[in-house]
Amino acid sequence: MAPERAGDPLSLKWDINNGKYTYTMQVKYLFATEEIEFTVDAMNNSWIALGFGSDMTDTDMIAWHANGDDSYS
Repeated sequence: MAPERAGDPLSLKWDINNGKYTYTMQVKYLFATEEIEFTVDAMNNSWIALGFGSDMTDTDMIAWHANGDDSYS
């Protein structure tokens, strides 16, 4: 869902395999600190990544690994 105002979160949802796998990501700009906050919900023991670039060569990427209490990005 697209944000209505600057600073409102942008929400993304991926339904894969007819809802068998659902991933969500919420991106929010924090004005006070000029940071971007990501909230990601993914199936355990899976990866989700977001890449920035025109192709896969020298692309900047943020990746998250869902692994219960040991999850990391």
